[in-house]
Amino acid sequence: MKLIEFINDQISLSVITGIFTYKMLSSFVDNILYSFINYKILPDDYFWKYNCIYDSNKKKINNDTLYNKKDIKHPILYGTFIKDFIIWLTITLIFYLIHNKNKK
Repeated sequence: MKLIEFINDQISLSVITGIFTYKMLSSFVDNILYSFINYKILPDDYFWKYNCIYDSNKKKINNDTLYNKKDIKHPILYGTFIKDFIIWLTITLIFYLIHNKNKK
């Protein structure tokens, strides 16, 4: 099967539109929503203190000191996980409430 025939037979306008919609929503979430959440609701500074960072000698680096990114070898980002979990839980609860409201 030639490429042009495959595109005409298998790929529809809705598939192409879906890809661009996903890209647009992803851009909105990354550039606007997460920026707003990081700035106003869940600032990174609060969660950064829960992260553990180790250098190449497996010695813990203090979160308050400045360091070269080449020195970081073993980051364990507990704070980042907690922040993402809070965002996920909030979105899940919103969808659950919308579902229950529409169910009635």
